[in-house]
Amino acid sequence: MSACKVFFTLYTKLDNRQESGFAQTMKRNVREKFKDCDLCELPFHYGFGRYELKRSEKLNMFFCDICAGGNWDGIVPEGHEQFMKRVAELGFDTSLNKKGWFDLY
Repeated sequence: MSACKVFFTLYTKLDNRQESGFAQTMKRNVREKFKDCDLCELPFHYGFGRYELKRSEKLNMFFCDICAGGNWDGIVPEGHEQFMKRVAELGFDTSLNKKGWFDLY
């Protein structure tokens, strides 16, 4: 049984009793445990004690550890056309760095 299921089972049993603030926080975080990476669009854990996504202050988007680590110096726009369209539609600057790549951070 995964750790998330253990937490969920433990704190759903508290539904029958008066819930503490901690139990309410845990239940909320168990429900909100997945968020999609804005580059690869796969779901990753994000929330209480889980930090598999990094937030880009520049774009106000989240990137998984894999995308963030592999693209720390920028992404090739031709390889991520849908992402570049979405960035342009949101009104962010799409200028490229000196390597000809788009900086995520």
